[in-house]
Amino acid sequence: RVGAHKRADYVAGVALRGMVTGDTQLYLQPAAGLDRGLVLTNVPARPERGKNTRHLVHITTSDEEWFPVKKKLLRPCIALTKAVQDKGDRAPEVAVEVDCLTFDRVLLFLEAEALGRAQDYNIDINHLDSLLAAATALGCRPLEEVCRSRLGDFERRIREYSFEEVKQANASGQCWILVDFMVLDVTRWLPEHPGGQVIIPNQALNLDATCFFELYHVSRESFMYLKQFYIGEVLEEDRPSVPCAEPASEYFMQQLREYTNFRLHTKTVRNL
Repeated sequence: RVGAHKRADYVAGVALRGMVTGDTQLYLQPAAGLDRGLVLTNVPARPERGKNTRHLVHITTSDEEWFPVKKKLLRPCIALTKAVQDKGDRAPEVAVEVDCLTFDRVLLFLEAEALGRAQDYNIDINHLDSLLAAATALGCRPLEEVCRSRLGDFERRIREYSFEEVKQANASGQCWILVDFMVLDVTRWLPEHPGGQVIIPNQALNLDATCFFELYHVSRESFMYLKQFYIGEVLEEDRPSVPCAEPASEYFMQQLREYTNFRLHTKTVRNL
């Protein structure tokens, strides 16, 4: 475990993400093609990129964002070993096939691991696939193992349920809802539901609630949460016995199935 006095050795970037103080400096320049007639005043010159940076690696992501990262932090990334061990006076430049948002999540994991808190690092299940791909590309075995473990947990809890099992779960005080015959366990999420924790139990239990999902969730952003609640599918032979409040629109169903490619028997489900 790294002591508090050494924490600065492992902070990912030159600046702390998300913190702006009175001493923070912003470096601006007009975008190409937009500089005509635009004059910036009182703008400090950006420090020379390679000056006093021998302890850093300059990472450029696949979407052309730039990260100055401390070499010590990147040691677990085998694919970056040459850059980490570089003895030159300036930071080596490395391009990686990882987008900036995913790379930032990789850095957060590496910081947690360097500080002895990797076990506390929480990975959003919606980011698992992209993080696993990034870990593989960077040769970061610790992150790869965490991602594979989480994916295994997800796969082990997924199965098919009879409609009777769904009703029994709801009778026991849980909250399982059915959307396009996906079984979604939203029990722990109810207190956080933007529409309140009463509307779902009152309207959506023990029936096909797909139409309610369409009615109340205009934004497709809500699709991103489904994987976190997903625990499986209703048995195919039980589906005719599931009451349906009202059919959802064909357009909505098409979009829903495009977003839920993590489902069991995805090809079968899409052809229903």
